[in-house]
Amino acid sequence: MPEAPASEASNRPRRLLTAAGAVSLAAAALLVGVLSFQRIWPVDYWWQRGVGEYVLSHGVPSHDVFSYTNPQHPWLETRWGYCVALFSLTRALGHEAASIARTLIVLATFGLAAAAGLVGARRQGWALHGTVIAGGVVAVAAMASSQRMVVRPETVSVFFLAVFLWVIARRMQAPTRWVWVLPLVEAMWANTHGFFPLGPAVTGAWLVGETIEWALARAGWAVPDPDRASRVRQAGIITAIVGLAMLINPYGPRALLLPLTQFLALSGETAQKGYILELTSPFAFGDRYTALWWYKAMIGVATASVLLAPRRQRAFWLIVTGAMFALSAAAIRNIPLFAIAATAMAIRGLCVSPIWEWRPVARGAPWALAAGSIGLAIFCVVQVRLVATDRFAVQQRDTNQFGIGLARHRYPVRAIEFLKSTGATGPMFNSLGIGSYALAQGIPVFIDPRGEVFEQAILGEYREITEPPMKFDEYARKYGFRSAVIDTDAFPLITHIAHLPGWRLVYLDEVAAVLLRDDESPQTQAIDLARDQARWLEEARSRMPRPTVYESAGWADRVTSPVPYYRLGKTCFALGWYQAARSLFEDAIAAYPPAFAPEDLEYLVYTASLAGDRAASATYAQQWEARAPLDPTRARASMLALLKLGDAVAARPFAERLAKADPRDAEAIAAAGTVALMQSRFGEAERWIRQAVELSPATAGYHRLLGQSLAMQIKTEEAIRELSRALELDPGEVAAASTGAMLLSRVGRRDEALAWAERALKISPNDPQATQVIRSLRPTP
Repeated sequence: MPEAPASEASNRPRRLLTAAGAVSLAAAALLVGVLSFQRIWPVDYWWQRGVGEYVLSHGVPSHDVFSYTNPQHPWLETRWGYCVALFSLTRALGHEAASIARTLIVLATFGLAAAAGLVGARRQGWALHGTVIAGGVVAVAAMASSQRMVVRPETVSVFFLAVFLWVIARRMQAPTRWVWVLPLVEAMWANTHGFFPLGPAVTGAWLVGETIEWALARAGWAVPDPDRASRVRQAGIITAIVGLAMLINPYGPRALLLPLTQFLALSGETAQKGYILELTSPFAFGDRYTALWWYKAMIGVATASVLLAPRRQRAFWLIVTGAMFALSAAAIRNIPLFAIAATAMAIRGLCVSPIWEWRPVARGAPWALAAGSIGLAIFCVVQVRLVATDRFAVQQRDTNQFGIGLARHRYPVRAIEFLKSTGATGPMFNSLGIGSYALAQGIPVFIDPRGEVFEQAILGEYREITEPPMKFDEYARKYGFRSAVIDTDAFPLITHIAHLPGWRLVYLDEVAAVLLRDDESPQTQAIDLARDQARWLEEARSRMPRPTVYESAGWADRVTSPVPYYRLGKTCFALGWYQAARSLFEDAIAAYPPAFAPEDLEYLVYTASLAGDRAASATYAQQWEARAPLDPTRARASMLALLKLGDAVAARPFAERLAKADPRDAEAIAAAGTVALMQSRFGEAERWIRQAVELSPATAGYHRLLGQSLAMQIKTEEAIRELSRALELDPGEVAAASTGAMLLSRVGRRDEALAWAERALKISPNDPQATQVIRSLRPTP
């Protein structure tokens, strides 16, 4: 074959890189779009929507207008602009419009971050391989931010941050009029979310970075740039104007108190930090969420971009990314701030690295980057499949779903409707998450998720109500609670109130429970366990049908979250609704078996055992014992409870594991012997119990158990000796006396048997075994 013309051969790598870049960017955009295309899940959605409705009717609030506990508490609601936009949009187009708007904002945010990195890396040749790099970095950043792509004002804040970074990156490359847009963006930011001080902070970082580089150039340690002095002056002017623009809000300078309060909530042990999970540091959270693993990967990518081009870094990117990392390390909710800043810095740093100028790398780079783009596309398609089928959420016990509109099994819609239908009046106690939806329905609340409003007093009282020892009754007298709506996660509190004199449980679903005082809406009947359990479970099934069995779901089939079933099952278990609890637990484990922690199998063991299903309880017990690290306290409690239920099969693995773990644990060794005795393994029972007797010879029960195991083997004299010893140690050991009577009757020693039986009846006049012996040996004429 004739050789291709030289020009065609030289253009081949360029075409290859162009195609690879297109694939990389398209794959990353698809991943970002799908990750953000989730239902509305945050509890804050409702109070923010309620604020929007209030502002349109009454103006921007200056004090709390939603709770009856804090009616005069100062309230600086700088998110009012976002709230008005949210309410207006959803009132006109429905909740689905909010989901779609969020997806568009997230796509724009990552697009601007990638553009900022590519603008900063503009140089001949870099733009081609830069698009491939940009796609990969955006994919990592999107995965790191996946848990925070939510319908909340912080998403708009991250978008504004991306706008600032993109504009500054353009100005650092060449003069542009876009810089004069930043004050307008800041004015919008100051009326949208409490992160608005980041605007002047970012422009201030630009000013500091340019000043540092100007000073280094003056000292001969950096390459001179004729435009740098102009950028320093412009950065100073823009920072000043942006600083003034953030004061354009209904509260003026006082608006700064909100971000100050939010910042203080990140430091120290505040009441908010104890209740609001998103304020937890990602490094103290474990790897429960996939996003946290990718957050660490993003740290690695950002670090690599600095190490690969140490002398080509810009001070601005190092300062701003370092600051965003500090914020993200303090609270998990700030991860997207770091992800966006690190995306721009990493793309630029990886593009300008001298590694691309090395001849071996330059020669093989097009092919390597093309292969990388294909790998990235495959990765993104796999993740898209996981997200679109809800496996991404289910595998990390996230309760959200792919799609638009409101998340299922999330908001107390039916519970609040039921409360309203009862005609209940007067103060309502509510758990934290319930308050958001309730206030949006016009119900004055005890508390809601606006942490800065309740930090000083009510959060402390809420903690005393919800944490053992629960002081609900005390605060019910203080505030005059006449009803309570509590999310199902708080099942100990539900059970506590349901058992208080003067209170009754009237409604329960997978989201919330409603409880009323006995003198409140007396026409509303309490849920009667004996009467209503089957009917209630049938109604629950209508809302939560049998889940898709995870292991049998097809490649493209959507799976079911186990969390609603598990959450409601725990509440039913705590209330004593064991039949319903078992059904719900079995649904949960069918939906996703790995979601059941080893200790959670305890509920299945107990409910199956209570139902008399020994085979099922034994299976669950074996799974529990096999998966769980030994917790002697928990294992012992489970063993004794199962023995009390007479379920030897389920009790066996715990007894034997405890006995083997500590050869001097007489109680566990005796329990292993008891299990063997209950299962008619009499020789094995004798061996176990003899060990217990040797370890604790003064325990009457162990001698009685040994006597019983010997009696079942017709070792008469040894058995009578051990049973007699049990009665010496404890004259009230009726089981020892009746066992002796049964054994002696069996071997034909009539007079001795009668004596032992009469002794047993003196201890317990209705003992069935002793009564049977006497009837058989002294038949009624």
